[in-house]
Amino acid sequence: MDETETRNDGIDYKVDESFSPYAHALGVELRETDGSFVYHGRQRVLTTQVHETVAPMHKTDTCTHRSGIRHQRSEHYQNPFLHSTTERQQGWAKCLIIHQYRSATLFSSEEVSSKTKNGSKILVLGNGEKAKEYVTECNELEKFTHGPPLLQKLREMVSTVSQVYTDLSSMHGMGAACYHQEVAEKGLEEKITYFAGHLDKRSIDSVCFVPISNKPFFTLVAIPSCSRILQDAESNRQFNAWLSILNSDERKSINNFRCDFKKSAQSFMKRTDLESLVYWNALGSILQFPSSRYFHATIIPKVLEREGETKTYCDLLIFHSLVMVQ
Repeated sequence: MDETETRNDGIDYKVDESFSPYAHALGVELRETDGSFVYHGRQRVLTTQVHETVAPMHKTDTCTHRSGIRHQRSEHYQNPFLHSTTERQQGWAKCLIIHQYRSATLFSSEEVSSKTKNGSKILVLGNGEKAKEYVTECNELEKFTHGPPLLQKLREMVSTVSQVYTDLSSMHGMGAACYHQEVAEKGLEEKITYFAGHLDKRSIDSVCFVPISNKPFFTLVAIPSCSRILQDAESNRQFNAWLSILNSDERKSINNFRCDFKKSAQSFMKRTDLESLVYWNALGSILQFPSSRYFHATIIPKVLEREGETKTYCDLLIFHSLVMVQ
């Protein structure tokens, strides 16, 4: 089958092979973009000592040497519920490494032009992030050759009749997107990584996960037990198949991570009657859900690269409604 779909109260999951070329093309284009692309986000400063030799200005002068600090930035999501140093969490942290990435905001110029009366800043997803000036701190989707075709195809795929959305036309427009580009640090290429559990801003009710690279990942979503949302069968099969090839320590770490995820979800969502679902995210898939109400996290399987193969990254676009503020 070219297309599969699981739709329940509040979650819409599709896999459509015809969507893969659109996603892959834009993913490659974004990775190959020049220095004019504007990144932002949560940042951890990595400092390294550097030494610089300064050439003499005149023949009679001698060379001088000076030391300095070079700052490199790698972004990751911090979450106190998943980064405390309890003995239980230290156990799964031995096999799971926090996912390193850099982020940026993209927007549809067509939608921005109709909403600038509300302000000049775009509301971004993360609770730790302030709104961004669309002119200087964001990137126009239409400037990329493969941007408009993907957005048009995505709008055709996404359902517009779900009870979860309070503003159907705004969500269907999906005028903004958060871009996550993996930053592969040396020594971490063959590690299982994770993106910590969290809730997004309340003013952005729903998001749509669109993988745009060849490296797949799993999304964990906590839902109320009474919501009647069924586990997607193929995602569950993929997850169990992946677990079966892990060693015992890795498998134990994943199970402990899922247990901690559920406990954190109960704290964030302020209820105990929760279930945890897993979704397989790969090229051609879209996952739409209310990220401000359903606690969620990501697990990225390690990929063992073979000599001569192109390096595989985990890049993602998270589309959401465009909200402009002062």
